[in-house]
Amino acid sequence: KDMREALITKADESRLKARQLELGDTFAERNIFGIGKGVFSFSNMETADLGTKLKVIMPMAFMGCSNLKEIRFSENLRHIMEQSFKGCRNLEEIHLSRRILQIDAKAFEGCSRLSRVYIPRSADVRIEENAFPDGVEVIRT
Repeated sequence: KDMREALITKADESRLKARQLELGDTFAERNIFGIGKGVFSFSNMETADLGTKLKVIMPMAFMGCSNLKEIRFSENLRHIMEQSFKGCRNLEEIHLSRRILQIDAKAFEGCSRLSRVYIPRSADVRIEENAFPDGVEVIRT
């Protein structure tokens, strides 16, 4: 079996309408490494479990998911690109793993309820200016 890595580039209508997203670790028998640009934008999801293999979230992947309240990020997530979660106004807090390396500018733009971001002290992360809205507390755990 071919287990190369896969980038998710589109989602079917049922996933876009579902209240819960459970990504899992494989897609078409390949390890999922990324979610492509705009894949889940403006979907109805309230919770998202991004599995354990995901490494990259491309721009606007979850943009406008205004019902999204909770995300379980992959322990292998390395990079959250610009505007990945733009307008996810019900997101209140996020927990990232020690493997996170970069959070781009405006990654969480318009996340008006976001108040806390938890990142392990051991993470060697680069957080670009304006990655989070004003007033968000980044807590190193």
